[in-house]
Amino acid sequence: MFDFFWSPCSTVVYLPMLLNSQLQAFIWDSSRLDYEAAQNCDLVTAGELFGRSGYGIGLKKNSPWTQDISLQILALHESESICAM
Repeated sequence: MFDFFWSPCSTVVYLPMLLNSQLQAFIWDSSRLDYEAAQNCDLVTAGELFGRSGYGIGLKKNSPWTQDISLQILALHESESICAM
């Protein structure tokens, strides 16, 4: 299945892990993820913003997870389950 963990580290920690395939994806502030993706062509953000928190999901460019994560976010949004998060 999926392994999830939470840590208060910054994108300085997570981005190198993502680019070195130590992480498949991570959730962070969407504006910061958009900025990082604009600075590095190997990064992409996936899905729409969810909730009113302004968080997004950062993925390595061409990640095999992009479509699955986007579809799951869409399903959560359509079922209104995402509002409960």
